Amino acid sequence: MVKIFIGNLAQETEKEELEALFAPYGTVTECAKFKNYAFVHMDDRKAATKAIRELHFHKINGRPINVEPSRGKNQGPMKLHIANVEKGHENELQQLFEEYGTVSECAIVKNFAFVHMPNADEAMDALEALDNTEFQGNVKISQLFRSDYFYFIWICFSNAYTQLLTSIKSEIQIISYIQHKF
Repeated sequence: MVKIFIGNLAQETEKEELEALFAPYGTVTECAKFKNYAFVHMDDRKAATKAIRELHFHKINGRPINVEPSRGKNQGPMKLHIANVEKGHENELQQLFEEYGTVSECAIVKNFAFVHMPNADEAMDALEALDNTEFQGNVKISQLFRSDYFYFIWICFSNAYTQLLTSIKSEIQIISYIQHKF
């Protein structure tokens, strides 16, 4: 059995939509949908690998989704990304995330923040609890992601750039594009 993480889902995305999306690749044994992410379990590793490769950046309900093998909740530290945070608010942001667990580092670069949490369970709790909440009175935390496998892309770019990213397929193209823009 292979567990697959699906991120950047629109809230209106239904479990049945995900099951139907993955079914052509192989048997879906389980599907659990949360606010903006889900987990799909598939029987066959080759089928799951093909689904991951072909469905990454696929659009559902107008949003390109992130599809990757699940790391599991207890596998090491996680870095969370938060968009539209002004410099100088590191302490407040750290205190906010410390309500859910240990924060090893909190840094703000340009207009986005990185919050490092050594315990993945605590990071997932923060991710679930803080999604669609406000910080600094007017900044809506709407996209918190695990740091592995290019999740930073969704924070670095506005929706206008997100459509462009669906056509960019390699890490080199992505890094080159980011360096050019910033």
